[in-house]
Amino acid sequence: MIQLTEDHQTLSNPDVKITPVYYLTRSKKVQFGLSYNKQKYHTDPIKQIPDQIFHVIIKTPDGKLFETNTFTKTTGVFDEFQRRSIDVDLDHQKSITVTVSLVKKDGETLTPIESASFDVNLD
Repeated sequence: MIQLTEDHQTLSNPDVKITPVYYLTRSKKVQFGLSYNKQKYHTDPIKQIPDQIFHVIIKTPDGKLFETNTFTKTTGVFDEFQRRSIDVDLDHQKSITVTVSLVKKDGETLTPIESASFDVNLD
């Protein structure tokens, strides 16, 4: 396991906090946590907000997208936490861009409502 970022980060629109990002070299997965206010962001069938609430995409400099990700959710009194695991091969990559989007789901289609991105340098 390789730690890719040192500190927690805060994104806006959507307003989420990101734990340090890790890469699991054997399973080729990027993992990190998202925490957010559960009053502000929650599953809502009327607004078509799915259980996952957020969708995460990783983009490499050559434009390749990795968006197959799994999550587990833990609910606290005021906040929720999701641990995200994204399948991605980082061999021969110098950087990645991670995009976190609040989404709505219509059938099988996820549509971003608001998105924020951060870059991770792999050198």
